[in-house]
Parts: sequence; C-alpha cells; structure tokens
Amino acid sequence: HATCLTDLTIGSNVSGSYFNSASNSITMSSQVVGGVGASAVLRAGSSVNLMPGFQADSDPGNKFLACLGPCGSGMPPVFTPNGQGGGPGQPSYEMKLTRNTGTLEVATGTGSQELIVRQFREGPVRVVLTDAAGMFIREIVNTGGQPGETTYSLNTTDLKPGLYYLYLIINGTADHLQELDVK
Repeated sequence: HATCLTDLTIGSNVSGSYFNSASNSITMSSQVVGGVGASAVLRAGSSVNLMPGFQADSDPGNKFLACLGPCGSGMPPVFTPNGQGGGPGQPSYEMKLTRNTGTLEVATGTGSQELIVRQFREGPVRVVLTDAAGMFIREIVNTGGQPGETTYSLNTTDLKPGLYYLYLIINGTADHLQELDVK
C-alpha cells in the first residue's frame, strides 16, 4: 500500500497471500481461508487485535502471522529453519509470536550491541538471526533456559548494512520477532 492507514479493520475473509499494515492498530474479525498457500500477515505500529470471528485453522494449511513494526517496512519473513536455509539438524518450530513465553530486546551499548532475553517460562531457548528474506544466518543463543533476564553479546561486525531479524524460540515456539537494523 502506498499510504499507511492509521487504523485498519478487516471484517471480510482473506485468502491467498495477504499482507496489510497500519501505523497504529489493526483489528481483525474474519477468517484466513483457502488452505495450503493461504497466509495472512499483519504488521501494526502498536497493536493487532483479534476479535470474535477471527480464525486461521492450520489443519488445511492456513498460516497467520501478526507482528509490531513500522508501517512502511514491508512484509516480514516467516523463517523456516528446516528445508529453507536452516542447515541440517535444525529443529522445526511453530510461529506463535504471542510473547507469553519471552521477549527480546536489542540494546546498543558502547562499541557493541547487547541482546537481552527475557524468559517467562522454563525451557530450551534459541535466538536465530536471519536476513531480510528470512534465510538463516546463524544461531545467537542455544541454551537450557530458566525464567529470568539474560544478556548476551550481539556481534554484527561481519554483517552488511541492512535489515535483519532475530527470532526468539522457547520450547519449540517462536514467540518474538525483533527487527535488527545494521548500520
């Protein structure tokens, strides 16, 4: 979309490859339909509200991703670690992005960046770095994981300037997607 709407309401079913964004909020009260190949991706500046009537059944192959981010920055990738660039032995996981198991924060310090992982539930933690297309670059964190806050060093000196994504995966669920802008 050439212009960014402030608020968007989606009341009719969506199918195929659907993407929409708004600078403030998106409210959806319809279904993702069509089965395999149907994917709805929403990006809002402050909130995505899923209301009664919303449904995206994964059984026939429908996919749904909601995330927070700037309106004009395009569609975020859905990273698939096995098959597409994840490397051998990369376990699969489910994209939920509910932020109920943990969150990520990138803090720019003096000379280097820090990655702050807040974990709300016990379980194995992985943080994966991908390029703007969602292709696996490397694993930043892979640990047992206890609830709490842990800070890791984030080295980006070998990366070309551009947009990257960090995925927080806890207990096999990708719970937080963080954009990383490398200057």
